[in-house]
Amino acid sequence: MADAAGLERGVKNPSDTLQEAETMLQHVREQVGFGPASREVLAEALGYRGISGTSGRKVAALSHYGLLERAGSGYRISDLGKQLLMPKEPSERGRALAVAARTPALYQRLWARYQGGPLPALLPNLLVREHGVNQRSADEVAKIFRETMQFAGLLRNGIMQDDAPDGHETASEPSARSQTQPVATWPDLQPRAGFVEEERLVAQSATDDRQQADSRRTQRYTVALDKAGRLAVIDLPLPLLHRDLQKILAWVDYMNTVVEDGDTSEPAGDAG
Repeated sequence: MADAAGLERGVKNPSDTLQEAETMLQHVREQVGFGPASREVLAEALGYRGISGTSGRKVAALSHYGLLERAGSGYRISDLGKQLLMPKEPSERGRALAVAARTPALYQRLWARYQGGPLPALLPNLLVREHGVNQRSADEVAKIFRETMQFAGLLRNGIMQDDAPDGHETASEPSARSQTQPVATWPDLQPRAGFVEEERLVAQSATDDRQQADSRRTQRYTVALDKAGRLAVIDLPLPLLHRDLQKILAWVDYMNTVVEDGDTSEPAGDAG
């Protein structure tokens, strides 16, 4: 049976983004301080009358991100939470965000798998099939994960980064939930090494309806085929839809039947 976070098999997952959790932690500090407090007191600090399904998930989200820790029968703001709320230097907050974003059990698995590569466009499907996420909640779970990684600076231009950039600041950035155009990502069909992603806008001055229809927003992916410098360049329209990916996969399957095997060995020195 699925829990409130949309999981069927015990993988811990927050029901709120890290940006929302940071705001909730500020309320806890203002209302309770850094000392121990019960779940009921924490729920009241967040504006609820007591523990319920909703308030319980809010408190749990703070724990998932490592911003609260157990203290006796209650909780208190952790050292990581203090680094986030009261950084000694600007870079400490960025580091704390990067650590918090990777703390939930599910996020640890996803970050470890996609670190250094693109986040799949079909992530909701992977969450259901490989991580036990309830199908009805998969889209929301994927959305919260994506927004959390973006807020922490670990997802930039659709690529999962090894770490947040130096001096990373996110407080002035707009919430990812306010963005109406998500960044489309190439699915995890190719080895992650060798992908270089850049986004470009193609604007075409139109004088008739046909030219206007041809104007489109695209995203370019360059795939390194080998160390000799052979590249494949792919321009995909935005937004990228699931049915588009199915057509691309069908084309790849067809090309597998017509391309000659030839010499499949890599150039000298191109092992690995």
